[in-house]
Amino acid sequence: MNFLYPYLLTLHILFGSIGLLSGSLNILRKKGGSIHVKVGKVFISSMLITGFAGLLMAILKPNTFLFIVGVFTIFLVGTGQR
Repeated sequence: MNFLYPYLLTLHILFGSIGLLSGSLNILRKKGGSIHVKVGKVFISSMLITGFAGLLMAILKPNTFLFIVGVFTIFLVGTGQR
């Protein structure tokens, strides 16, 4: 299973960067506009992928702290969307 770790790390970094950029862009946009909504969907998707990839990495190489960070990321993005 450790062969999967580098791929998860790449996925985590890629979608984390997309989440960071789209979240920053949305902070600058007017709330409620069509672009804000579309960029928000990109943000939510990328952060969920980032969180799940982080969870899997924390399981493959046991790290309790990073596992908890992944759980909170998924939880907060999910409740923020709701």
